[in-house]
Amino acid sequence: MRYILLFFLLFYTNSKAIEAEEITEHLPEELLVMSLDKISQGDISEAINKINILIKQVPNFKLAHLIHGDLLTARSGNLNYFGGRAHKSNPDVVKDFKDEASRRIKNYLQKNQNLYPNFNIQLSQKYKYLIYVDVKSSRLFTYKNDNGRLVFNSDHYVSIGKNGFDKKYEGDKRTPVGMYFLKNKIKRKLPDLYGDGAYRINYPNAYDKLNKYTGSGIWIHGTPQNTYSRAPQSSDGCLVLSNFDLKKIASILNTPDTPIIISNKSLKDSNTLINRKQTILNKVENWKKYWVKKDFNSYIKFYEKNAMYGNQAYKNWMLKKKDVINKSRNIDIKLSNISIFEYPNIENEMVLVNFDQDYKSNLIANKMHKTQIWIKKSDDWKILYEGKGN
Repeated sequence: MRYILLFFLLFYTNSKAIEAEEITEHLPEELLVMSLDKISQGDISEAINKINILIKQVPNFKLAHLIHGDLLTARSGNLNYFGGRAHKSNPDVVKDFKDEASRRIKNYLQKNQNLYPNFNIQLSQKYKYLIYVDVKSSRLFTYKNDNGRLVFNSDHYVSIGKNGFDKKYEGDKRTPVGMYFLKNKIKRKLPDLYGDGAYRINYPNAYDKLNKYTGSGIWIHGTPQNTYSRAPQSSDGCLVLSNFDLKKIASILNTPDTPIIISNKSLKDSNTLINRKQTILNKVENWKKYWVKKDFNSYIKFYEKNAMYGNQAYKNWMLKKKDVINKSRNIDIKLSNISIFEYPNIENEMVLVNFDQDYKSNLIANKMHKTQIWIKKSDDWKILYEGKGN
């Protein structure tokens, strides 16, 4: 059957990967892939059986209904294209379904490769969870913090902006790429478009503002009640999960300040991360050391010339800082709860560093949660942004 051959040449190259799995809990995506596996074996009847179970479990899964219709038509041997007649009458819609199927299957076959996160460098006990979104594969991963070690928790299909990723302007219908933090769930009643809930992320963050990126209202939210999932690129910039998945990770989404990395970059190998971790920790320690020693000339060299401190430009802040350091005596600084995150960036390598700072001198004593963004240029790391933490 030409349809089956085309479908699996496009999406599916190793059916044995599924046959070897012992699936005890049939989640919607697993049932979908199991049905496609049966198609690859030429077992149309069992494929229809799996799809029927899936549709009964999730009646609003439109991709499942499309495949179900194809399977019924395939019995007569008259189906040549994914999506049947809709292939010609609604080609864009069929393409969206095809893209969704492709990304779901690819992830399922590679899921064991995604259990070990090579993106986060160091996580303090302040954070219980971490969310990682791979915009290229339409996948959202959640991890638990086990004494600083990230442990895989779950992964989910997710939709992003209609025009892809790397948001820069209001209305560009793109999903931002960067290091963000979850905010509180929106309490007011929302239109059905947002499904069973919506959670803010802190876009635009400090780096976005530094680059004059505009726009707001980037959320993680669910789907309308008549829709199980949306096409891979179908939102105005938000991250869209099925209501099923939204509920499954509700405990994580309801934990404010959970870090969320939205990335379009390939993951790094473990040795690279270990070396970078130590490099950044050394940089932060030396930055603190020269501050304590009142060595302003060495201290200020840690900053980029276009750096920002909060809302203050480098030149203005530098002059004030120099004056304060000159007047200070007996400076004592303790840093704790240091977290280091890879910051996805197309042009330069960057990391975001969070820590608690306990500062004392003859002038003042204060405690604050601080954020720094370090950027690598000309083989050296400099502070691009510094201010109060998330």
